[in-house]
Amino acid sequence: MHTDFNPLNVLMTADGAWVIDWAWPTRGAAFIDPTCFLLRLMLGGHTAAQAEAWAQQCTSWGETSDKAINVFAVACARLYDEIAREDPQPWKKHFAAVAHDWAEYCSQKHSARCPHADAGMTGVAGDGKTIICENNNGLRWEPT
Repeated sequence: MHTDFNPLNVLMTADGAWVIDWAWPTRGAAFIDPTCFLLRLMLGGHTAAQAEAWAQQCTSWGETSDKAINVFAVACARLYDEIAREDPQPWKKHFAAVAHDWAEYCSQKHSARCPHADAGMTGVAGDGKTIICENNNGLRWEPT
């Protein structure tokens, strides 16, 4: 994983994006890099929905449980809160606000997400009604 997607570390060309400055590569869950980039997209003015639409193009995102994404969103919000408290520069406060916005979005949206492996499968919702995992702006559990 790279995890440091500040604007100086991502070079955009006609052929795509190049990630540079791998000073501290690390190991971790594959969905973390798309998530770190998602937060940078939001810092650049994208909404949480727009940023997640980009992240959904990454295989690792679709294979990650809602619980893992929600837990990571809360962890990001707490991390950037702490960073902004310790050194309250405007950009750090903005990053904390964006992380909170994404965590709030996640808490509302991801309760209905389903992983790629469940595409086309049916299940039973908490109210006893049949649901199916289908593509509706991303794979989601929908009533049949």
